[in-house]
Amino acid sequence: MEKGSQGLLVKTLGGETAAVRFEAQPVVTMGEGKLTVTYGSEEPIEFEISDIAEILFGDASNVESIGELEGFSFAMQSNGALLRGIPDGVKPRLYTIDGRSLPSPRVSGGQLLLSRSTLGTGTFIVKAGTFTAKIRL
Repeated sequence: MEKGSQGLLVKTLGGETAAVRFEAQPVVTMGEGKLTVTYGSEEPIEFEISDIAEILFGDASNVESIGELEGFSFAMQSNGALLRGIPDGVKPRLYTIDGRSLPSPRVSGGQLLLSRSTLGTGTFIVKAGTFTAKIRL
């Protein structure tokens, strides 16, 4: 992976790791029980959400070091989604799928929990700095 290029690391519950290197800006979506990664004109890559332990994004000189970087990691949990590695001073923004702005979620220790008990179920867009994700709770 070239310096400054983007990467994604998906760790499964079975201990396997899938690494994806992006030449272009990826589009990462979750829905219907799958995590789908689309980038450029390449075929989408899909992962079963129920099999994902952790998702890591970042810049890296090689894809294996993504998990060691300061940067975002994203994990689906039974009660919602957890975004970790939010830098100090970055205020995440949360939107409904139709673009309505929701109250800014509270970041604690660089972590943001998007809870089903607070937000309910549905599809949401979260933006934190240059990171944007569409999340289905």
